[in-house]
Amino acid sequence: MISDVHCHLHEYSDEDIEAFTKLNMLIIAVSDDYSSSLRTLKLSRRYTWVIPALGIHPWVIKNTSMNEARTITKLIMENKVKIIGETGLDTRFVPNTIEYQRKVFRYFLEFASEFRLSMNIHSPNTWNEVFESLLQYNIPTAIFHWYTGPQHLLKEFEAQGFFISINPALTIQKRHREIARIAPINIILLESDGPYNYRGLNLGPHMVKNTLEYLARLREIDVKELVKSIENNFYKFMKLSGLKDFKFKIALR
Repeated sequence: MISDVHCHLHEYSDEDIEAFTKLNMLIIAVSDDYSSSLRTLKLSRRYTWVIPALGIHPWVIKNTSMNEARTITKLIMENKVKIIGETGLDTRFVPNTIEYQRKVFRYFLEFASEFRLSMNIHSPNTWNEVFESLLQYNIPTAIFHWYTGPQHLLKEFEAQGFFISINPALTIQKRHREIARIAPINIILLESDGPYNYRGLNLGPHMVKNTLEYLARLREIDVKELVKSIENNFYKFMKLSGLKDFKFKIALR
């Protein structure tokens, strides 16, 4: 079974999403704000293969975002959502709002710590700060999506039960490809971050299988062996997230 652990499913049309059913995948659908969180929840009720994550993307955070964050955590509680995402910090693309980002992220960290929730993390140029924050708040597990950060943190992630997700962009992004080549195999998951156009590459769930095959060649291991390792990593993440009911797994058989 292949999983896409970071996809903005809410941005796709109903027709596209219906077509993804044929991919026979599990998708963790991350959200960008309150309205997208509502659509993510709606999709998770419609499709057993959609696992919802609710949050606020650092790119859209502004001075009024705390109120929105509180509304989203209310949604999380009411719907028993176990993953906060997308959340994190970003000083590469939106450095001007970093203090607002920190305030919102701290709020989500406190909430996740209290209710033992996992996180789907966005962290360009803030990898160390985000990692230390996760440790400080004793977050049970997290996925650092599209990780291109310091290599020395990979062993730290492994020790703490955190994961990184590898994106189809590894075929054209040297830094991400190097991370994919050297990361401990037991922290690797796959993602699409779709729908997103990266240097002419239209990322989406349909590319995850090709990413898996490329990664197997890069690591010089058998595809079936890699599939098994990533599947085990996914189940470990789900268990640490408190998602022990795999009704969606049964639905895919």
